[in-house]
Amino acid sequence: MQDPTTRDCLRGALYVFSAVCIWAGLIVVSRLTVQTSLTPWDVAAIRFSGAGLPWITGRSMTAIVAVALAIQDLPRRGRG
Repeated sequence: MQDPTTRDCLRGALYVFSAVCIWAGLIVVSRLTVQTSLTPWDVAAIRFSGAGLPWITGRSMTAIVAVALAIQDLPRRGRG
């Protein structure tokens, strides 16, 4: 098995961050549901939009990884 590259590690970290945001959002929405008078349709819309956002922006995640790797390589390239 090959050692993971920096790109693989960064991509994995972004996926973990996305998963944590989705689960944290679930807890926040659940608490908001108890404290306010949201209808079940409101709750469903908030949950699905929050969970679907990383899926919709999947291509953006690849762009974020590319930019992060480019920034990381700047010191080695002499900032130019």
